[in-house]
Amino acid sequence: MSRLRQTVHNHPNRFIALHRP
Repeated sequence: MSRLRQTVHNHPNRFIALHRP
């Protein structure tokens, strides 16, 4: 789960966009 956290911290905007409805 550390990898996922790092990704969110690196580019939260991208992560949110990917996990958007």
